Amino acid sequence: MYFLILFGLTQCSSGQKLVGQPPFTIAEVYFEQWIAGVQGGGSGIDLYMPISKIPQDIQLEKAYFRNNTAPIDKIEDGVFIARFKTHLNRERDLTLHADPIQEQTNTPPTQERFPFELSSEEVGIQFLDKGKPYYTIIKNVIEKESIPRPGIPPQGKIDKG
Repeated sequence: MYFLILFGLTQCSSGQKLVGQPPFTIAEVYFEQWIAGVQGGGSGIDLYMPISKIPQDIQLEKAYFRNNTAPIDKIEDGVFIARFKTHLNRERDLTLHADPIQEQTNTPPTQERFPFELSSEEVGIQFLDKGKPYYTIIKNVIEKESIPRPGIPPQGKIDKG
């Protein structure tokens, strides 16, 4: 009991507001994993969110899914997408050099976490309501068949200096 009260106070004091019923309508959310057919072409997850009845003062910001973060973009009326890049089949954009000082330009990957716990079948959504951030969780996200993308060119360069 003490843990629950303490957890609740921590969530409130951090200023993060989890909304059970967002001010918009979300239909069946699904995702498709993809991997390029060429070495170094990359891979990712495209998350499709049919969302309607969005008030004018609401702005969809970010999606959090399986320890990844991506901006939310509108692809057509009522359909939004978050494109998550994964680490499979990706050439790393690194400076590899005999002199370690030359490699200091490499930056480690950063990972932004959703402020609430998510399972692998849940998506966290950050949205702004009159400029203030709010969060909601979408449960039971469906996986659809993977998309082959044979023609995607390799991403990044390796400086073999």
